[in-house]
Amino acid sequence: MQVLKGKNKIIFFLFLFFFLTTYKFHQENSFPLFKIKHVQFNNNIYLEENIKYKIINSLEKQSLLNINNKAISSFLKESQWVENFKINKNYPNKIILQINEFKPIAVFKKKEKSYFINSNYEITKKIAQKSNNLATIQISGLYEKEIFKKKLSKIMKFQIYKNIKSINILNLNRLDIYLKNNTNIKLGDYDINLQMMTLTKVMNKYKNLSLIDLRNKGRIIIK
Repeated sequence: MQVLKGKNKIIFFLFLFFFLTTYKFHQENSFPLFKIKHVQFNNNIYLEENIKYKIINSLEKQSLLNINNKAISSFLKESQWVENFKINKNYPNKIILQINEFKPIAVFKKKEKSYFINSNYEITKKIAQKSNNLATIQISGLYEKEIFKKKLSKIMKFQIYKNIKSINILNLNRLDIYLKNNTNIKLGDYDINLQMMTLTKVMNKYKNLSLIDLRNKGRIIIK
């Protein structure tokens, strides 16, 4: 086998470089080198199967040298779970999509079904099974993303958050919270931080309460 040496080797690689950087692809044709045979999704617990199918189908007969990143991005934007992603090429024939997903933070009860709420505070189409419901906060009522996000993100900063079993969103921006020990906490439409600090003090002082009513600022009702 003849081995390229000196100037011939340099000329060969220059030709290859200019060929690869100036080759124009036609939509009906695919580049003949490094055909994609494997598509791997990493960290995709919640990524929708129909979106995976679209991506795999779009990469069929494509080459690692001419991947359409915009097409992949447009498909992943359809997902309710993808926060961001990275495309890695594994030559000679594999593409790896590293997905960073939103996490489930609660489930929203609607009629007889429960749907996951992700960490972007979107009510997703993914149905939560009963086994998942037991370990996840149950949300019901008048859900408005930005209002609920503002309140829950503040509640999460307090230790009591870990003991919440369910939250019912009521009129007038009120929340009814039930803890895992069935204590009912009624919150009003004023400073959540103040209410949570008051609640923490009350629960540290009194045990086995069935009701803590903080609806009216400056007044606490306990039972």
